Amino acid sequence: MTTEDVRIRPATPTDVFDVVRLESQLFEEDAGAHEPFADVTWPHRSGAADPAALIESSTSIVLLAIVSDTPVGVLMAYAAPSSETRLPVTSAVQRTLTL
Repeated sequence: MTTEDVRIRPATPTDVFDVVRLESQLFEEDAGAHEPFADVTWPHRSGAADPAALIESSTSIVLLAIVSDTPVGVLMAYAAPSSETRLPVTSAVQRTLTL
């Protein structure tokens, strides 16, 4: 695979189950191996509602990496509003990145 083979595009509501699949793989491979107290079943249990909300949100971005029409990676990030401990800034939070 070369960089020319990879296409990046915004996720759409019809991609939500691919996003869940990719995030589940990340949890199993990374958290399962490195974080003994991580709940690696969370992406499957939480279902599509959480990623679907991020896909639809105007304060988040969900991008898919596509190879041969198959999603092979995902980036999920969102803007976190200011809080009592981080006034008056809005922060960008990278939630998931896998390829």
